[in-house]
Amino acid sequence: MKNVGAFCILCVVLPVFLSGCAINVTSRVATRLDLADMNTRLETGPTDLSVGGECPGTKSLKIVNGEMRTDKYCIDQALGGCRLYIIPKDFTDHVVKYMEDKLRASNIKVHEGLDNEIIISLEEIKSQEGLWSFGSFCKIKVQIPEINYTNTYVGESGSGIADLAAAYAIHLSIDNFFKDPVFQSYVRCKQQSGSL
Repeated sequence: MKNVGAFCILCVVLPVFLSGCAINVTSRVATRLDLADMNTRLETGPTDLSVGGECPGTKSLKIVNGEMRTDKYCIDQALGGCRLYIIPKDFTDHVVKYMEDKLRASNIKVHEGLDNEIIISLEEIKSQEGLWSFGSFCKIKVQIPEINYTNTYVGESGSGIADLAAAYAIHLSIDNFFKDPVFQSYVRCKQQSGSL
């Protein structure tokens, strides 16, 4: 009978304890975002977006962080509490840099001007613990004001390590954005308007 009572107390106390021990993984996930490593692990690669275009020269773009949230955003909820969280605005700063790396790898210039902006924000990112691994999915919202185009790009993946699973999902959502025919036409100056 004592064991049953101890077990019941553990069931009540453990979720409270875990909820107070959440870990900020913003930097840990960002460290995993290495373009060459992600391309190798996930068998993706850059597309040369500088060819086949109608632009006078190669178009250059500016990636802008449109995320405003600075609160703790839980990405792994377990046993009634948050185990892992990020700060969305800080996290999106890392995603901006990663997208800039991918643009350069696709032979597109990155600039600091006021035109040709692409605004990104984090719509959702979650990791769920399984028995031996984590499954993650990510939704990134991308706006291209010049052509009045907004879309959300989703990536899903898994890994035995939570922050690596999240990095995989981020990479795949960005890769899906780069594969979007509307974005590719925009970069190649083949489309002047469109929206979703």
